[in-house]
Parts: sequence; structure tokens; C-alpha cells
Amino acid sequence: PLLRVLRSRGMDCLRAELGLPSSAPDPAAVVGFSYPSDFNQLHMHLVVPPFSSLALFAHHVFYQYAEVERELEKRGIVRPHAIAIGIEGEEDRGGPRLLDA
Repeated sequence: PLLRVLRSRGMDCLRAELGLPSSAPDPAAVVGFSYPSDFNQLHMHLVVPPFSSLALFAHHVFYQYAEVERELEKRGIVRPHAIAIGIEGEEDRGGPRLLDA
């Protein structure tokens, strides 16, 4: 429930920022979380297009809202995404390998 409250309040703030009435449907936005965080805190992102870069949404650091909600309901925890590590030229030996963070 707290996750839904955060999303609802975020959408309310976004509507106000965009000058939309409170009765308007949710604006088009990518909603999710970044992990790990530079400041060691959890914060929800509501990002509206146009995007100048998609780097924020890289799978190893961005957790979509729906994924977080589903994992919390199902398991009570969100596990870090696996990350690909590699050394230049490693793709010649089978490519980068995945590590569970």
C-alpha cells in the first residue's frame, strides 16, 4: 500500500507541475526506482518524455514500478538485477558473463 500511495502522490505532483486538473488521467511517464542509489536512499522516479538519454533506464540499475510492486507482493523483497561484467575483448571468448548482484 505505501508503494501505491507514493505513486499516487507522485502522479498528483506531476499533474500539478504539468498544469493538468486533478481529475485528469495519469500523465504518460516512466515510473520506477534506481538501485544502487548515489545517496543510499530509495526514491521513486516519474520521468516524462521526451528523453535525452535512456541511460537512466538501463536494466541493471532501473526497476520499473510494476516489477517492484509485483515482487513485493509475491516475495516481500526485490532482488537486485543481475549485472553483465566484461573486459574489453572478452566477447571474443564468449562475451560478458552475468553476476547476481
